Amino acid sequence: EDRDLREEIWKDAQRTHPGLHFFTEKTCQVLERILFIYAKLNPGVRYVQGMNEILAPISFVLDCRKDEQSEADTFFCFCNLMAEIRDMYIK
Repeated sequence: EDRDLREEIWKDAQRTHPGLHFFTEKTCQVLERILFIYAKLNPGVRYVQGMNEILAPISFVLDCRKDEQSEADTFFCFCNLMAEIRDMYIK
């Protein structure tokens, strides 16, 4: 189950703004980790296609690749934003 979820997220993470140099494989790995942890912590929402597009500008602004702290900050901001808009993602 976790493997399928990771694969689904990874496919979307790789499709995130491929024309921008910021979204390298390393950035996609960060996106995948954040989205996977979010999905596991929020079983009522899980992962829905398009969440990577919500996470992308947050990760860009906070430059989630810099260090673990910026990745944690990116996760925190994403979770807070999703708390406001999650109803759009609940089936």
